[in-house]
Amino acid sequence: MKKILRIFIILLAVTAVISQCASVFVTNTMALDSIEATKLSGEISKLSEKNMILEAQVLSYASYNSIASKAADLGFIKTSDIVSVYDPIPLAKR
Repeated sequence: MKKILRIFIILLAVTAVISQCASVFVTNTMALDSIEATKLSGEISKLSEKNMILEAQVLSYASYNSIASKAADLGFIKTSDIVSVYDPIPLAKR
């Protein structure tokens, strides 16, 4: 009877030590994941800000005024005449 009780106590002690080691391992892993998540969150915010700046630059470069001024610098002339590549549509035929 004493032998069974002694084995049972040793088994409980080993189980407690193993569960504590597993708990420390899991806690450490979660802490490292949290640090990496914080770093990634910071990088996401930086890239989001840079993306907004780049979008604003694209919109400014694609604006009509920007394109018109660059075309004028290159020597293109602004015409007030309507230019069409299609034939005129007859309104009424007799």
